[in-house]
Amino acid sequence: MRIILIIIALSTLTSCNKASADKSIVQTDYDKAHSVEVKLHYDEPIDGYTVSATCFVDTTSNYDSPNTNGNRNAIVGRAYIHFKNDTAQFTVENPLFSDYTLMANQTSLLDGINIKATYTPFSPNIKPDNMIFNGNQSPFFFYDIDFDGEKELIVTLWEGMEYHAHNSYEVYKVRNTKSDEILQPLSTTPFDRIDDYTLIDTVAKTISICKGIDAMKIMGYDTYYLNK
Repeated sequence: MRIILIIIALSTLTSCNKASADKSIVQTDYDKAHSVEVKLHYDEPIDGYTVSATCFVDTTSNYDSPNTNGNRNAIVGRAYIHFKNDTAQFTVENPLFSDYTLMANQTSLLDGINIKATYTPFSPNIKPDNMIFNGNQSPFFFYDIDFDGEKELIVTLWEGMEYHAHNSYEVYKVRNTKSDEILQPLSTTPFDRIDDYTLIDTVAKTISICKGIDAMKIMGYDTYYLNK
């Protein structure tokens, strides 16, 4: 069922759509037929940004994730996350948006509802295996993943790996702009293949990408040297 959810979420990105009143939000025909629009407002600034999110929750299948424990009010779905401060204003689109707090939501999901959200900060995995993101519970965070001294925006694709509910990630370079454009994630390797099993060595400045998993076993890594 999780595979079906991911296919539906990703397919809406390319389906025929119609812009809502906010030009940075696109509501698809699928959204209109199957989803409710949930507006989230984070109660405190995050890395200097005021952050809100508009999430289209498919109420027919949002409780199928093992992390919901059958909760039909779980907030998980395609979302637009809006960031704003004195020098920048931008939006990113996430086809698989959620976090543990949103999965446990008990507020009834009505179309257009506004919910005050509490941000779950990123806490790196400190185990010596360098799987820094493994176990992450944050929906997005800022982290210098390319070792250039400036933090990138890392957006969590909730359960995007499909391996025991593990996450995958999209990486964004943040540009100072007030155009309120929808930013595009980095599409170059290794940044387009980041997930919970990625090894990040902050000393050697390398990123190692999992080649795949077979019978619960990682099938090796491709290692990339950065900032040399």
